[in-house]
Amino acid sequence: VACSASTGQVVRFGRDGTRLAAWQAVPVATGLDLVRAVDVAADGRVHLLTGGTPRMLVFEPDGRAAETLAVSPPGAPVAAFDLFVEYDPAVSADRTYWFATTRGLVTYDPRGRTWTVNPLGDDLAAIALEQEPVGHNASAFQVRSPAVAVTSAP
Repeated sequence: VACSASTGQVVRFGRDGTRLAAWQAVPVATGLDLVRAVDVAADGRVHLLTGGTPRMLVFEPDGRAAETLAVSPPGAPVAAFDLFVEYDPAVSADRTYWFATTRGLVTYDPRGRTWTVNPLGDDLAAIALEQEPVGHNASAFQVRSPAVAVTSAP
């Protein structure tokens, strides 16, 4: 999946580079910095993080809008710069969303609709989660611990 930060357009590619789908995810009229991050979950859903007032937009693999989540943990407003979707249907049907924000590492659990803020310094710019195989199944992974890259966000 490729997306444009300035046009808000998303293009989905096959493993061989074939263009499978394209759609306008964020209207250009909303301003600059339309898309800050993208992640594709194991089920093929595309998750986009918008700039400005941060929202996570979720799309089905064919580009149909599925849901929207305002990135708004309790307390002071945040700017969000990156996201990671923790989801592996071989392990669990549950999802957890991770965000690198101006307030630190923020997680959202949609089951309980709960936000957790882990202050790790100012302006996290990117996150990556370390994963390890579950049992002897090399295609199933579980998140072991967050590995966070702390840098100055633009």
